[in-house]
Amino acid sequence: GRGPVAVTIRVAAAPVPPGHWLLDESLGGGRFLGEGCHFVDLLSFLAGDPEIASVQRVPLGRGGPGDGFALQLRFADGSAGQVLYTPDADARLPKERIEAHAGGVTVTMWAPFCSASFTSIRWRIEPTMIFDPSSSRSRMSRV
Repeated sequence: GRGPVAVTIRVAAAPVPPGHWLLDESLGGGRFLGEGCHFVDLLSFLAGDPEIASVQRVPLGRGGPGDGFALQLRFADGSAGQVLYTPDADARLPKERIEAHAGGVTVTMWAPFCSASFTSIRWRIEPTMIFDPSSSRSRMSRV
């Protein structure tokens, strides 16, 4: 088998103004419940849906505790996943970056500039874009 999976997801979320209903955990659930739950589902899917053994969450962001978060998950099979959901990233970054490692294979996906299809442990990745902060001509380059 491929063994445990290690997955990192970075989300460069657009900031929302302080006091926005989305940040109110009693109204919109905060970004963790409103949007972050989908990344927990993705981590579980990429790890093969093992039981979640532990979760740690650290609130982040300028807009208050509901604005952003760092999340660490450990799965019963030894897999691990991290989500960094931040409104404080450079706005020129692609919104999402996903990196998965298992059995000597690494797959990196950027969204919205790539698409991936998953069949068991076979992955097909369409052409993607790389953010290059050192480039003054083009912020993105094709891979």
